[in-house]
Amino acid sequence: MKVVICTSLPGSDGKDYLLPASYAGAGEHYCGGIRSLYELAFAVAAAGYDAELRGYLDATLFDELAALTKVAPAINLPPRPPTEDDVVIIPEGEARIHLFAHAMLSPARTILLLLGPPGVCGWSFAPGWKAVDMLTVSLDRVGRPEHFKAMTECGFTLWTHNEGTTNIARNAGASCTTIGIGWPGKLPEPPQKTVDVITLKNNRWAPLSNKVLEELDVQHYQIPKVPHADIMEELGKGRIILWPSRIEGSARIQCEARAMGTVPVALDSNPHAVGLDYESGAVTVPTLEAMADAVRRLLKNPEELEELSARAMRAARAQTDWNTYVQKVGQALADLKPQSAGGAARGEMGKALRAEINNSKNRQYAAEDEIARELHTLTVLRSREVGPISIKKLAYYTWRSPVPRTLMQLIHRIFPTLKRRLYVLVGPEKLDNHDYLITTALERVNAVVHTSPDPGRVYNLVLGWYDSNSTGASGVTKRPFETALQLGEMVRNSSARNYWNCLPQLDISSNLLGQKFKEIFGRDLTIDPTIFTGKAVEKLAESTTHDGRVVQCPMDPIPGKIYQVFVDTTEGQFIQWRAVIMAGKPVMIIEQTMSAQSRVQGDILRERLVPLKKILSPAEKTGIISLCREMYLDYGELDIMRDIKGDMWVTDITPTPTFSHAESSDNRERDEIKTAMAKMLGELLQI
Repeated sequence: MKVVICTSLPGSDGKDYLLPASYAGAGEHYCGGIRSLYELAFAVAAAGYDAELRGYLDATLFDELAALTKVAPAINLPPRPPTEDDVVIIPEGEARIHLFAHAMLSPARTILLLLGPPGVCGWSFAPGWKAVDMLTVSLDRVGRPEHFKAMTECGFTLWTHNEGTTNIARNAGASCTTIGIGWPGKLPEPPQKTVDVITLKNNRWAPLSNKVLEELDVQHYQIPKVPHADIMEELGKGRIILWPSRIEGSARIQCEARAMGTVPVALDSNPHAVGLDYESGAVTVPTLEAMADAVRRLLKNPEELEELSARAMRAARAQTDWNTYVQKVGQALADLKPQSAGGAARGEMGKALRAEINNSKNRQYAAEDEIARELHTLTVLRSREVGPISIKKLAYYTWRSPVPRTLMQLIHRIFPTLKRRLYVLVGPEKLDNHDYLITTALERVNAVVHTSPDPGRVYNLVLGWYDSNSTGASGVTKRPFETALQLGEMVRNSSARNYWNCLPQLDISSNLLGQKFKEIFGRDLTIDPTIFTGKAVEKLAESTTHDGRVVQCPMDPIPGKIYQVFVDTTEGQFIQWRAVIMAGKPVMIIEQTMSAQSRVQGDILRERLVPLKKILSPAEKTGIISLCREMYLDYGELDIMRDIKGDMWVTDITPTPTFSHAESSDNRERDEIKTAMAKMLGELLQI
């Protein structure tokens, strides 16, 4: 059989699969529950079983235990459904009830590892459960006999670290196995005692410890948040540790403190405690006030305190013996009963339920695809349609041409509506941020901006404005389905000549940009860093994140990053061009100058308008129009560079551009850009 230890419950990623072990940082700080699960996984492997560790992966902790035990559970495995050959061990203490259903309705035998009394940190398996405050909860509300009984009646096997929990479960008629705890490796020798009393600054019981400290006039030390490698040394500094634990499990902290010869003074209210008795080197009292009295008494009796310190060290080190722990875990696995008929039936029910859910999702996805295709067709037709020219339009074209002033005045009198204001529909987000130059441009052409469609209004422009570069999977920049529906409603309920960026899916990811750039221009913008030699730009796969850095290849890629050609220009200052896209074609070019050091972060020193023809050749302009068409970009901006060989590169694309950076331009330059933007917008919208 395979024994799967899950640090995250199956289904916590929205799928009914056993999760892969996913890297989640270096585990810099102490976390007792996670460490207990890791030690169990290594004990399973040490007992000779085929072990898998899935869920949260702390690489530092994993490597530490592997070095100490010389064995290790398998990690970095792909997700897979549980099978009848699996024994899945999951921790209690999860508040999301449906995640337990993922485990229960599977063909695997499932073990609940009780790190503490049910109901303290997660669902108690009782109807109507609500999260509790451990500092104030009534002790008769948690760890009740009926909680343990409900767990076993749901088909879960119960394991726990402490005998107190096992006794309560058995008294309720529920089977429970005590596996204890174990720490591999040789424990350090305790340091010289330097303070009378220690507490933990960030522990859940700190508010109660602080109350006791207020009653004491002793030398004390509050341990800050430290890496686990340092915790034993810190715990060993004190003669006494204040441990006002009202209710919890076996508690690693007090056990580690005892292993270092530090005597706990604790509350006696916790029936799940292990080692908190006089024989094991601890003193328990009923109240916080009595804790202060006990500390004073012990400090006045150094012989008794020294004897308790020796007992504490002896008992805790025996309690955490690794070989004993491995034997208990191995025996508990050997004693597991085969899957019951009820368990097999639950597995079949779960299989049928998952199939029904998947069918429902497939129907939903099919419906979404159908709607998306309809919106795609509709918006493309709307934005690309060309109707017969009317007399009114002919008159307007004449008015825009260099004809005598008297004729223009005559046309104005005959067709007064030619002076009409522009009406623009923007959505689904509001466009009220002046950092976006389109806001200023619309104001300068006196446009009336609506944020919801008026079916009776003929709009000059419908602009699908959704200011987000990333939704969905890493490397894919697409609009969420809800946004697509809102855009579709705008298109359906409005009449307009121009529809910009209204397609249901607008993917501007660097991955797609690289693919389309190669198809149109024949050059690789995106490179494989494992085989490419030379400089490259590393950045997130989403667009316009300005997180880039220059790297040297070949190198191992970082997940979630893409690698683009480093456009080698000149030394010193670096120049790129920002092409303003309207109606799917470049209409303006803004030249931006930046330092060579900050080029990938987008820190611009100055900018100015330059003629379009000066920067783009006719062939390049045609290529950019094709690129915008392939990316379905009707409105936006492209970042353009040119290398020392003269080749042009499009390195970024965004549908919600600012175009101009106020901090890098003087007032004259900014006003020139705004004026040109407004003029171009007015000309395009009145066609």
